Parts: sequence; C-alpha cells; structure tokens
Amino acid sequence: MITWDGTRIYYNQWQQFHPVTGSINDMNGWERNFGIDLEGNHTHSLFGMPGSMVVGGTWRRRNWNDNNALQFAYADVVTAGGRIVSTLSDRKGKLNSRSSFTNDLWGVYFLESLSPVDRLTVDLQMRFDQVSFDIERNEFQRYDFAAGRYAPDRGLLQVKQNYDLFAPKAAVTYRATDQINVYATIAHANQVPFW
Repeated sequence: MITWDGTRIYYNQWQQFHPVTGSINDMNGWERNFGIDLEGNHTHSLFGMPGSMVVGGTWRRRNWNDNNALQFAYADVVTAGGRIVSTLSDRKGKLNSRSSFTNDLWGVYFLESLSPVDRLTVDLQMRFDQVSFDIERNEFQRYDFAAGRYAPDRGLLQVKQNYDLFAPKAAVTYRATDQINVYATIAHANQVPFW
C-alpha cells in the first residue's frame, strides 16, 4: 500500500525591477507562481529482494498577466562607434516590449530501489513532464547583442508551444565500507527553453 506522505501546495508572488544587459525588466504588476506536489512511498519485497518505491506528481503554473511584463531601454548610456559601452544609471528609457506569459508544467515520476544482495542497491527511475508556454510579446525595439545597440522591433510575437520531457535513469550503488560507496549511473534529461 502506498503511503501518501508528501503533499505540498504553494503560492508565491513578487514584483521585480531587474536591470540586465541591454534592458531593464520591470513587472508592472505581480508575477505569480502556484502549484501542488504529491508524493507517496511503498516499502515492499519484489522477487525476494527488499525494495522501496516512490511515486508522485506535480503541477505548477507561472504567469504574468495583462501585458504587465515590461522591458525598457536604458535612458543614460555611453556609446562609442555606434555601440553602447556602458550605462550610467538604472533610469528607464524607451519601452522595448510589453509581454504576457503563462507557463504550465505537470509531471509524474516513479523510483524503484531494490537490494538484490547485501551492500548493493539498484535504482530505476522515470520522470515525465509536459511543459507548455503561452506567450504574447509586443516588441517596439530590442537590444541587439551582436551590434551592441538598440534595433528596430519585430512587432507582435506569439508562442504557443508544448514540450514532452522524458527522463529515465538507472543507478547502482555498492557500499564498499561503512565510509565508502561506489556509485554508477546512466540517465537522459532535457532542458526546457525559456522564452
């Protein structure tokens, strides 16, 4: 029987003013992040081997609503040869872009740990996540990193994209002594792009 011993429900929100290369990110409202995680475990015996199983799932939503994610150019800059070489303040200049963004993630995972012989543990794990992006960005101008200056806009950009991420893993741990473990693993993972 699975014991559901790990349930977390969370919500947080924040505002940010974040100067970075070429732009000032300013949330004209709240960025919100909320979700739920469930986790359960089961101690058992499989083919006479002691084992334990962990299963779980997660759902999370992160969003900026109402086109409130703003990016500004720097108002006070020093140029040389047509390139911006330094900024003199964090004072906001012309509006670069206005965005709204929703990012959903749901996932399930499974981990089976078996001990076929004393001092040896074999772990088999699988995780599947689906990540979706729904982004609308109205770009008025942008910072061109190659040119080192602000460039003309690309207009209205819209992205609706889903990514399916599989992450299998197998590992073996041998307890050589009470102080030394030898560990080997093979795994596959994916990186979700950030828009």
